[in-house]
Amino acid sequence: MLHTLNDLEDFTVNANDGYIGKVKDFYFDDRTWIIRHLVAETGTWLKHRNVLLKPALIKSVDQETKTITVDISMYEVKNGPGFNKNLVVSPQTEIDYLSYYGYSFYRGTTEVDGQDEDEQQVAEIFAAIDAVRRMNEDRHLRSCKEIINYNIEALDSEVGHLQSMLFDADRWSVQYLLVNTSNWWLGHQVLIEPQMIKDISWGDARIYVDMSRQQVQDSPIFDPDAADAHEKDLTHLHRNQNNVHPFEKKPTVKHI
Repeated sequence: MLHTLNDLEDFTVNANDGYIGKVKDFYFDDRTWIIRHLVAETGTWLKHRNVLLKPALIKSVDQETKTITVDISMYEVKNGPGFNKNLVVSPQTEIDYLSYYGYSFYRGTTEVDGQDEDEQQVAEIFAAIDAVRRMNEDRHLRSCKEIINYNIEALDSEVGHLQSMLFDADRWSVQYLLVNTSNWWLGHQVLIEPQMIKDISWGDARIYVDMSRQQVQDSPIFDPDAADAHEKDLTHLHRNQNNVHPFEKKPTVKHI
């Protein structure tokens, strides 16, 4: 079963013995496009703390009730690792925290006032987190929300922006990038497989695909009405007969 990120956002996350919180984000490995963490924002019982949950803990995803049940107790969640994106912390605190727990993730960003000092502070925090990633050989853990709205660059021109991602809830892997082409092909959203990615420039917020504009236009059209609204079984999406891509190529990532 395929889902878009929007499908599961704000789903209720339940432990074996009670309520944990709401789904807020997913973290994936930018080499394999495997979802490695679900981010849940807890309720008042944990002062709205954000916690990381492994997909392996997920027992069920119920589209009707919009709930995800994980095989863990509330006690384990309370005493497990988490992070609060609303706290202002120094780069050293971020490094100490990440090193202690053995986790790597991007700090949740907030809008700044446009002051150079604020921008420098954010840049220093991100640099510190990347330093921890290098120490732990884990620079590849990325936020799904972070990459949304990245520009998509084909071989011959820019072709749109990343609107969402579709992932397989059985294997918890990203299957398609949902690309909005409205800047040149109004009213269309196409699906591109991650294997077509040539480079990602995180500093420039840009994804480079090994495709021409014509190949992008020939890609599968995303039709949210192609299946039942609750099931979202997107395996029945229409695929253009001319759409042929060499999917054996593995994606590479450029860290800028």
